[in-house]
Amino acid sequence: MTPPRRSKQINKTVQPSRPNRLSIWLRRLKAGLMQVFSVKRIHLLKRHRQKFFNLCLLIVFIIILLVALVPGTRRFEVQVLAKQIGFETALPTDESNRRFLNSIRNLDAFSLTGSYPDPIVLMGQFNSKEFGDLTELAIEMPYDKSQIEFQPIKETNSDLPHELEVLALWLQDRTTVDALRYVPFSRRLDLQFSHVSPPPMNEGSFFELYLGQQPLQLTLKGYRLSVVGKALEDPDANQPLTFTYQPGITAELALALPQSGIISLSLPQLTDIDTLPWFWGDLPVSKIAFSTEYRRETDSLDRSTIITGRVRMGEQELDIESDQFLTLKEPGIQWLRYLSLVENQGIEVRAMGETSLAQVGLDPDFPMRDLNANLISQWLRPDIVVAIVSFSGAMVASLISWFVENLFKATDDDN
Repeated sequence: MTPPRRSKQINKTVQPSRPNRLSIWLRRLKAGLMQVFSVKRIHLLKRHRQKFFNLCLLIVFIIILLVALVPGTRRFEVQVLAKQIGFETALPTDESNRRFLNSIRNLDAFSLTGSYPDPIVLMGQFNSKEFGDLTELAIEMPYDKSQIEFQPIKETNSDLPHELEVLALWLQDRTTVDALRYVPFSRRLDLQFSHVSPPPMNEGSFFELYLGQQPLQLTLKGYRLSVVGKALEDPDANQPLTFTYQPGITAELALALPQSGIISLSLPQLTDIDTLPWFWGDLPVSKIAFSTEYRRETDSLDRSTIITGRVRMGEQELDIESDQFLTLKEPGIQWLRYLSLVENQGIEVRAMGETSLAQVGLDPDFPMRDLNANLISQWLRPDIVVAIVSFSGAMVASLISWFVENLFKATDDDN
């Protein structure tokens, strides 16, 4: 019998594929090349280690100089004596209002100008033939020029101080004080203000006034009254009504401020009086201005209200002369720490905040002197910053000079 034939598939030997061999060869070639080039890099590093070290130093010092050119905010203090200032309150979200004026006694007069939606009710005795025997008077002030003024009547041969007193003035958030002005000649302190919406009582801007028990001269302008069956009105505020008013037992008057208006105080002699407690201070603010704007038709002109001042940023100081403008990069002044009045001069303001640039000059668009801060000055003292920047500049110049002389030497040896 013929033996059975074996299957060809059983006798066939499995051979490795060419792609597998090729990939192994390529991997070995890659590993060899990497080893050669690694050795070459190490060799180059050994031969040019000084150049690489100097290059690293050059990069470091250039980075320091570039960082010194980047502006950075820094805390600063300012002390200014000015005729007038303006600002906007910026209270924390958890505060509805904050005290601004506090216990200004012995006033010669107090006046409030502005439009009120509700009547102002006064209790007491009114010495006027139009009023008869009234003991309660409702005064409507519907016009922007409406004004009510209280003025103590000085008794003959009496040295008693006036009892008229501002107990407190509270300002709400985002109250714009267009002008806080002191006029030394008449000893008058004016506060011109505005609000986005009418302030609510006790939660917004309001004032507390103590009228006292002395007779007062009460003057009304831009009023509307309805007494004894008669209607009295002064829409143009050019027919003031003046009469004597004797406050009742409750001699305190608390009123929310109008949406916009002016408070004016006629102050006593400031001799030997510390006016610092009159201003409560520690008021967060924004948009502070030491200038006033004059307008004639379509023309406008800004005038500085600064009498003298000084800005201090770390150990750097910048003096401000009379009529010069102070310009600050935002955020600028953020806190009115202290306010006081200087007799026969103006308002002394001590404030603080953060800025990257403070500039001073007669023209706000072309300042002559400045103080600036950079990122490095936020962590180091100014003298250390100056030393670091000067050293870095000298090293950059020296290293560049060295590279110019040595970079292309010994090129034959490198090859």
